[in-house]
Order: sequence, then structure tokens, then C-alpha cells
Amino acid sequence: MNLNITKKKKPSFLRTDAHKKKRVGKKWIRPKGLHNKRRLLKRGYAPVISPGYQNDKRIKGKREGLDIIVIRSIDQLESVDKKTQGIVISSKLGSKKRLEVLEKADKQGIRVFNFNVNKKITEIKTLLEERKKKKDEQKQRKEKKKKEEKKEKEKKEETIIDDKKEQEKKELDKILTKKQ
Repeated sequence: MNLNITKKKKPSFLRTDAHKKKRVGKKWIRPKGLHNKRRLLKRGYAPVISPGYQNDKRIKGKREGLDIIVIRSIDQLESVDKKTQGIVISSKLGSKKRLEVLEKADKQGIRVFNFNVNKKITEIKTLLEERKKKKDEQKQRKEKKKKEEKKEKEKKEETIIDDKKEQEKKELDKILTKKQ
């Protein structure tokens, strides 16, 4: 089903006097005042939300004419039809899985709505490389520290052995001197 219907442009529905007063938020709240010109639909005032601004039901909930499907795993990509469906990658996916999903979607030619695919792939790859470098550096530091500790331990053991030998020698000397 090829739909050439496009979504209508809608005005930005702001709250009455949102542009005049800072304390009044921009979020739409229906005007309820008795003499409110906007509620009375007077000419020259901003429009009020009404069913007439609604889009065609065949397009409603779609993006660029494609159905939106949330992807939570790589397996779900196989069931996606690239002609009628586009994907949004779940925020619960980690970097590694997200990278796999993005690469597979790019290879299959599936439209990804929440990321610029090539940019995100390079971003994730650099992030993973940095992480790996950091991990390697920490590992090397840890190994170096272990080696130093081992050397210190050996030195301590050597000094302890030397001290024991000296003590034994002194004791022997004492015994020998006492006998004479």
C-alpha cells in the first residue's frame, strides 16, 4: 500500500499570552475565560486545537509514511519489512548490541528514525576503542604493581633471611666466646 499522503502542517498551539508573559508556560492549555477571544474563535487570534487539524487516519502514528517499530534485539530486525516499516532502537540496548543492530539495519537498508546511522556507528566504535585502551592501561598498571609488590616481598624475605643468619652467627659467636 503506497501512500502519497503527507502529514499536514499544523500551527504551534501555544497557551494564550505565552509570548507576552514569562510566567505563563508555552504548554497548551485550553482557554476557559468567559471573554477570551481565542476561545470565542475571533479573527486575528491564534487558532485553538480542534479535530479539523487531525491527520488522515491512514497516516496517523506513522513517520515518513512508515510504521514505527521499536527494536529490542537483533532477532526482531528479521521481521521488519523495509518498504512499509521503519525502526526505533530501544534505549535499553547497550552500546555493543546497539552497534550490531545499527550495522545490520544499515546493511539491510532499513530506515532508523532515532539515529543518524553512520555517525552513531563511528561514535560507538570510538567509544568502545577508548574503553578497551583504558582497560588495557589499567591491566598493565595492575601487572606492574604486582611485579613491584613481588620484588618488595622477595627483598623483605632476603633481608629476613640475612637477619636470621646474622643472629645465628652472633649466637654461635657468643657460645664460642663463652667457652674460651
